[in-house]
Amino acid sequence: MKKKKSKGRPTVYKPEFCTILVDYFSYEHFTIKDMTITKSDGTIIDKTEREAAPPLFLSGAAKIIAEHVYPGELTRQIKFRASYRDTFNDWAKKFPDFSDALKTAKELEVERIRTNGHLGLYNCAFSIFTLKNIAGWRDTQEVKHSGEVEFALADKIKQARLRTNGKEEK
Repeated sequence: MKKKKSKGRPTVYKPEFCTILVDYFSYEHFTIKDMTITKSDGTIIDKTEREAAPPLFLSGAAKIIAEHVYPGELTRQIKFRASYRDTFNDWAKKFPDFSDALKTAKELEVERIRTNGHLGLYNCAFSIFTLKNIAGWRDTQEVKHSGEVEFALADKIKQARLRTNGKEEK
C-alpha cells in the first residue's frame, strides 16, 4: 500500500514549544515591593505595594517560538507571527501535548488579567474589554420570572370572539 503524500510544507513543530508556551505565562502576576518613605518632617513610613507584571498575550509567545523556529531570519519570523493563531490551532489539532499546553497558556493569560484587574493593578476597562475579547466574557443578567403568563390583549379579544361564536380554541 502506498503512503499518502502530505500536502504543504512539513511542520516546524517541536515538542519543546509546549514548555516555551506554558513557561511564557507562568510568571507571577505581580511583585510585592517593600518601600521606606521619608517625609520632609523626618517621619519614616514603611509601605508595601503591589506592582503588576505586564499583561502577556499569545502573540508574545508566538514571537519567542518564531525565534526558535527561524533563528536570525527576521522576515520568516514576521510571517510566522502574522499567522500564529492558525499555526497554533493546527498544532493543537495534530499534537495533543501542544493542545494541552495551549489551553493551559490561555487559562494563565486570563487569570493574570483577571487577578491584576481585580486588584486594581490594571486599568479596569482594559481588563474587562480584554477578557471579553479573549475569554468570552459577556454582559448578561439572569432574570427569574414567577407567576402566570398572561396573553396579550389582542389574543384575549380573539379568544373571546371565538367563544361567542361557539368555537372554542384549544
